Amino acid sequence: MSGRHIFIKLFIIIAVFLTVFIGAIILFQTKYFGIYYTAHKENEFNSSVRVAVEKFDNMYISQNDMLMGVSSLYDEYGFFAVLYPIENMNIRGSRSNKTGLHDLTASQIAVGKQPDINNMLNAEALNYLANNGEYDTSRIRSDVTGLQYLVTMQKVKINDTAYLLGIASSIQAVDEAMTTLNSISWIAYLFTVVISFLIAIIIATLVTKPLLAEIERRKSLDIMRRDFIANASHEMKTPISIISGYAESLIDGILTPEERTEYENSIYDESQKIGKLVRDMLEVALLQNEKNLPKKEKIRLDELIRKTISRLEKQIEAKNIVIDYNHLLPVYITADESMIETVLVNLITNAASHTSEYGKITINLKEYDIKVRFEIENEGLPVPDDAITHIWESFYRVDKAHDREEGRFGLGLFTVKTIIEKHGGTVGVENKNSCVMFYFELPISGYTKQKTNKEVR
Repeated sequence: MSGRHIFIKLFIIIAVFLTVFIGAIILFQTKYFGIYYTAHKENEFNSSVRVAVEKFDNMYISQNDMLMGVSSLYDEYGFFAVLYPIENMNIRGSRSNKTGLHDLTASQIAVGKQPDINNMLNAEALNYLANNGEYDTSRIRSDVTGLQYLVTMQKVKINDTAYLLGIASSIQAVDEAMTTLNSISWIAYLFTVVISFLIAIIIATLVTKPLLAEIERRKSLDIMRRDFIANASHEMKTPISIISGYAESLIDGILTPEERTEYENSIYDESQKIGKLVRDMLEVALLQNEKNLPKKEKIRLDELIRKTISRLEKQIEAKNIVIDYNHLLPVYITADESMIETVLVNLITNAASHTSEYGKITINLKEYDIKVRFEIENEGLPVPDDAITHIWESFYRVDKAHDREEGRFGLGLFTVKTIIEKHGGTVGVENKNSCVMFYFELPISGYTKQKTNKEVR
């Protein structure tokens, strides 16, 4: 799947999710918020009513205080309230003929602030009587104004006299809010869709970039592994064929003693080459393991170079090669010593392999753009231009026949590049006059006290 397809798919998923999610919130607000709010308002109303009833029940107060108390309910809770003396209340006619209260005006102690509310409370007082004192909080809409109210009837005892306390509270505020919300819900939803698409683009972009980078990295690793296996199989085919052919001849027993010795030596040499190839492959596989991180410590790079040259001294002297390493900057780096030693061995043996007898190898260690730069130059033919971009690849060899004889399989420089990059450094190669220079750069950790005549770029 291409990056474009991943981006589009991710964008659609995020856009649809955000649109549905935010749309569901708006739908909930327009359809169910009013119901929730009204129920919440009713709970608050009932709680406030209980507090208001406690202010009057079982109290001994003057009629003037009763009037003031009923009026104060509006100021404290926004309640419209009326007190009815229950002993003066009766229904004219039969129970089914709920036409009004007996002598209502005379028996009313306090009157609410709006006539339509008074009428509504009067009617609910009749219902209270008709239902033998059973009454639940009701939601009633005024016939005059069309406003909605919560209404309740509560029995209280004042001055040892039973009264019916009628209370009404408007819930019109939420009705107006819901009407407004419903009227702009489509505009809000369209705006939500636009915002969702913009957010989806931003999120898809932020997520896709690292995702594609990781996909490409894994794809590159898979290709590298397949190529590695294919190349390894190819490299093993030749020595195995030689060993198999010589072994068959030995088994047939038709060889002269001289031929037998030659075949045995060839089998030994080829088995050694296979063994070296297997060891190199295992080392590469270990380096490519992401969990195999360098065990870094502070090491003296110039001393490690001298130790490595001393270790390879016999191999270098066998070709009568002169090696000059008198210009090493005394410097520390933070690195895995065994890994860096492997880098030095591979670069020095590679230089020695491509240097003719009585040739010269020069090693320098200098400061380069706040980094330490290791340079190794060997006299010899330049690296072909078309090979420079491939020379760090696994199993790549410029001179296949020459390297094959020496048991070199093109894994040395690949190993060098892998190790240096694990340490946050870089590698390179340059053709110079009558010589080739390989180099690597690593961060400097410090200098020794003997540092003098610092070389710079």
